[in-house]
Amino acid sequence: MNTFFALALACTLSTAPKTDDKLTSRESTTYMVTDNLALWLTETGKLKVAVGQHPGNGTIEFRGDKGALYHGTVDLRKGIHQTFDLSEIADGTYQIQVTVGKQVTTKTIQIERNQNRVVRLS
Repeated sequence: MNTFFALALACTLSTAPKTDDKLTSRESTTYMVTDNLALWLTETGKLKVAVGQHPGNGTIEFRGDKGALYHGTVDLRKGIHQTFDLSEIADGTYQIQVTVGKQVTTKTIQIERNQNRVVRLS
């Protein structure tokens, strides 16, 4: 399982922009890693969720102001990797909640469209 999270962290860090980039995109620099899962945003507006092996099931819920947009129970015996395409979702504040065993992780995602689309994970 440690290999899984080391790989997830390496993949996440490899997408971070160089410091000399003219425009820093929050999409490519935003990520979160815990003992059980990794969440990160890609430059193309996708939210990636990776969960390592764990006995039993876990849940993933993605919700906005009007309720759940996605709710799923996943078998974690082999771990999972799931992608959410945020490119067609309206501006607003959303939350993703991932439950693995007794650990519940909730993150807020802010989508704003200016001249350039900005997606933040906090």
